[in-house]
Amino acid sequence: MTTPFLPVFSCTLSVQLSHPLTGQSYTLLRADELPLTHQRAVEVAAVCNEPLVYDRLFRARRQGRPYAVGEGEDFLTWAAAGWRNGTHFVFLLLDPEQRVAGALDVKSPEREAGEVGYWLGGAHRGIMTSALLAMLDAAREAGFVRLWARPDADNARSLALLERAGFGTFAPAEVAANTAYLERHL
Repeated sequence: MTTPFLPVFSCTLSVQLSHPLTGQSYTLLRADELPLTHQRAVEVAAVCNEPLVYDRLFRARRQGRPYAVGEGEDFLTWAAAGWRNGTHFVFLLLDPEQRVAGALDVKSPEREAGEVGYWLGGAHRGIMTSALLAMLDAAREAGFVRLWARPDADNARSLALLERAGFGTFAPAEVAANTAYLERHL
């Protein structure tokens, strides 16, 4: 019988990142460290309604309806609950004005098979590689040994991001159409 894996992330995690093109300071932190406010939900909804993010992640699920502020509140509540329950681990990326610019997550506590995901507002292009590398460092320190991602096969930006972060392709047992599979051993 195997013992369940309980990742041990730092109780407080705040990583300062410098945007490689602008030099501006961004902050990556655990979602449970940021108070849930209406304004934060508005910020999440604004990013999720940007065309690139919306088309990739929400258009089909929302059947073309905009991502609502209430869904931003639900996302932030879910994100904080994941930390409390040890089920998923969402990190928020704050811009220089301390507004939500994006999010990254490890979707499960599976030590050797945690899936990663992310989204970022278009005005912040260029910071995600640093943010993903910082999250991978935190995951390694927490005990994860392998993480993987499954972007759409035609999502060149996401594929390039994962490659810059050291991910390589692999072939899972079950394959979904139009999906690429990449992994990184930590």
